[in-house]
Amino acid sequence: MAGRGWGRGGRGGPRFGKRPMEFQGPWQPKRPRMGMGMGPPPPFDYGPDPGMRFGFRGPPPPPQAWGRPMAPEYDYPQEWASPEENLQKFIEFVLFFPPQGGSINTVQRALNDSGIDLRLHCKMDDVKDSEEPEVEGELHLGTFFLSKGRRKNRNLLRKLLFDIAYWKLMTKTVGEICLMSNEELREAEKKPEETEKMETSDDTETAETKPDVPIKTEPGTEEATEEEKPAETSEGEKSDAEKKKTPLGRRSKMSFKYFSPRLKERLKHMKQSLPKGKKVYSIADMNMAAASCGMTLTLVHYRQYKSSTESDPVSCEIYADEMYLSKGEGADPKEAGKNAYIKSRDYLLSTPVHVIIKDQKRLSELNKDDPLILDIIHRGPFHEIGSNSGNLKAWQLYPPTTEKNTFDIIILEHAEQKNQAFFKILETSATQNGMALDWCVSGRHDDAPQRCQIFLQKRMIADAKAQNKMKAKNFAANHALQRFSNSQTLIKYQSRDCTKTTFTYEEIQQKAIKLKMESPEVKQEVKQEESMETDAGTEEVSEEKKQQQEMEEWINKALDIELQNFFGHDTVEEMVMGADFPDREQKWVRKQAYAMGVHTFSIPAKRVQVLFQSRSHTADKILQVLLENDGTFGRYKLYQVKQTDQKTAKRYLNTEEQAKADEEKAKKEAEKAAKEAEKAAAAEEVPKEEPANGDEQMVTE
Repeated sequence: MAGRGWGRGGRGGPRFGKRPMEFQGPWQPKRPRMGMGMGPPPPFDYGPDPGMRFGFRGPPPPPQAWGRPMAPEYDYPQEWASPEENLQKFIEFVLFFPPQGGSINTVQRALNDSGIDLRLHCKMDDVKDSEEPEVEGELHLGTFFLSKGRRKNRNLLRKLLFDIAYWKLMTKTVGEICLMSNEELREAEKKPEETEKMETSDDTETAETKPDVPIKTEPGTEEATEEEKPAETSEGEKSDAEKKKTPLGRRSKMSFKYFSPRLKERLKHMKQSLPKGKKVYSIADMNMAAASCGMTLTLVHYRQYKSSTESDPVSCEIYADEMYLSKGEGADPKEAGKNAYIKSRDYLLSTPVHVIIKDQKRLSELNKDDPLILDIIHRGPFHEIGSNSGNLKAWQLYPPTTEKNTFDIIILEHAEQKNQAFFKILETSATQNGMALDWCVSGRHDDAPQRCQIFLQKRMIADAKAQNKMKAKNFAANHALQRFSNSQTLIKYQSRDCTKTTFTYEEIQQKAIKLKMESPEVKQEVKQEESMETDAGTEEVSEEKKQQQEMEEWINKALDIELQNFFGHDTVEEMVMGADFPDREQKWVRKQAYAMGVHTFSIPAKRVQVLFQSRSHTADKILQVLLENDGTFGRYKLYQVKQTDQKTAKRYLNTEEQAKADEEKAKKEAEKAAKEAEKAAAAEEVPKEEPANGDEQMVTE
């Protein structure tokens, strides 16, 4: 029938063209009847998903690099696909797979429905050395390590392993997953090697102690030293062991590394798909070219130095899967990313692919713990990945804590911006709690509805869908905040008053002059200058420069004294520097403050620089200060406190509010008692009706 199933006559159609390769085998998807009797719609609406309409789940036909070969010369059976390619296809399949009521069901059913050649391996063993009964285990997907953990019983451990595995599949790239599995495999292989060394050392000791064992030595050779003998034997043993373990054409577990599948072919395809002409749209062209061949563009934003603020210039590097392309700079991350896109597009068009692969660095060499890294964004063909690691580094709270649970978060909410920026509230709260926040935004293309999944401490807390990426992130963050509204501690804060500055530049200059006059060295120099005659001309100019440099040094000393006095102890108060400070003094203050653990940021609209202690502005320290000061301190106010014994939160009342609440409660109790007394008095006043006697008879005519 025309118009049903896959198109006209059930084959092809204007929407898909050819049928996807996943469904060209003997198994055919079930086609439900369209019209009456379809039943209610699914509970989780994923928009215009052809998979939901035709009776199967999953994404539409994948890009050319993953589902079909890009050219006839690269045609090969699907069974020959590399493990990295299978993992990438599975991640893309899970992105559009509807949730199945938990990470365990979602991962298992997605793997069964995808038909990809990967298998789950879950190993669980009882811990022998622990005082309490515990179970530890690991979860592997094929040859890739996903998660490990320890819990009291097997059900809790299974849930933990699958939660971490789902978090890793959604928020990590294939390269990151492969690098993590490399590290775990190396650690696992070190343990049996250490045990073998212990056994061999025991054997050698016993052989040396036995007197009957003869020691063979070659005649005419000198005795080797103790340091040379084990080195020669170990090299021989290693070579023999490697020959036995790794046959020709295979990679051992120790040498297992991530190889981007068909990287050279996909780079060529990306280069050919870039449009050429007068009108150039670098960002859109690069994104579309990367999506056409399944490439992931990674943007790495850097700041100039550790004490940089939001107003300082930023640089951005772009990687295509593993290969570095180019670098751009700008006043903010948006401008730096735009310049990086332009330079990377020009570099890709002007440079041969084999030269790029030979000369450029790899993404696997990037040190993600570098404090200069501001943010890392992964833009794949169907999804975008981000985290709050840059904010944690700016607050000097990186790496994130592992002691806190997901439901240990303290919500910090701006009283004036609650209904505008839900995602900003959640990101600020996670950063000041020192917790890791990751998110994944996925969609079939930019104009399609976008799905956002948010993870806090490796646990998914929200999953929502909206029209575009910004709305999806805000919608998901709003769901998470509503989930925390009745169970977590809530602190609200007001906007800071930038008109009340701590000190101005004129005040610092006066203090610097006072310090200079009070120092004994300056008094001796003044007496010598009075006795000596000064020359005119160029010497006067040099003296002016020297005096200016000396004055700058004394200003720096005065600023250092102010910083030590203000931040010498833990405080929640903020230092606001006036708008009349030059750029040189502002940069010097930032560097000095960063060494003291003080976070700085500037407000360009008001030309003000704000400084505060990072260690005292964490959520736990702010809560402690508020509890000590009756719920209010500065611009912070405590609204809700989590109960330790229960899973709910209670409204916090200070002494005045508690007194008012007690008065109102007493009034209500008094009114209630008065009403009960009135009712009792009214019941006593009502006369009792005497019962009628049986002897009395009605008198009738």
